[in-house]
Amino acid sequence: MALNDKQQRFVDEYLKDLNATQAAIRAGYSAKTAYAIAEKLLRKVEIQQAVQDAKKARSERTEITQDRVLQELARLAFFDPRKMFHGDGSPKAIHELDDDTAAAVSGLNVVNIGNSEVGIGQVLKYRVADKGAALTNAMRHLGMFNDKLDVNVTSSLAERLQHARRRKRVLKDIFEAIDAGRWMHTGDLATMDEAGYCKIVGRIKDMVIRGGENIYPREIEEFLYRHPQVQDVQVVGVPDEKYGEELCAWIIAKRRPPIRADRLRG
Repeated sequence: MALNDKQQRFVDEYLKDLNATQAAIRAGYSAKTAYAIAEKLLRKVEIQQAVQDAKKARSERTEITQDRVLQELARLAFFDPRKMFHGDGSPKAIHELDDDTAAAVSGLNVVNIGNSEVGIGQVLKYRVADKGAALTNAMRHLGMFNDKLDVNVTSSLAERLQHARRRKRVLKDIFEAIDAGRWMHTGDLATMDEAGYCKIVGRIKDMVIRGGENIYPREIEEFLYRHPQVQDVQVVGVPDEKYGEELCAWIIAKRRPPIRADRLRG
């Protein structure tokens, strides 16, 4: 059944903001009964079909699909800040960033420093998109996160409280990485030279205190990477009765046979 002019106007207005009551008013229905009329219209099969057809046509016209939106959310949620820097720790220019990393940049600031005597350099500051919000939206889209009130309680109160505590700890770790200014705290230790270039030298939380000596795993990892058979390495601290903490290196070899530990130590 074809829609009349007023019903078609309602569909057109509804697609603007998905506010059924306001759409009914803008379509010419009485403001006093707009809520009831809008609810009745949305129950009609032909209205529902018209809305779905219009949404599909708009999606094809703009090329904005659910898959594309989720892909963009994934870019923001899982981007690697290390890709914003060269191997020596200096930041990459905006045109050097790959597409996934560039998509996560929401702001760029270039500051000139120095003077004619010591030289003039530039400090490049990237502002990243809200990683926590992107993760939350992606989780909602995939049904992994539900912040709506569930009145159909089937599990025990203890189980629900335990689940809530776990979720709170996970979200706390995610959101603490982004501050109020939407800057991401990576936890890396870095030095800046006179020209304003940054060099990452370690990770704050990964510092190992071995017998009173502060050891940064990044330095050990960089040394182990020199071995021709080491493809990837991660150095962490493990409990030790004598020194309090001891170093432990997890290594992925480039080829077989496995690397012998005594040869690495040698």
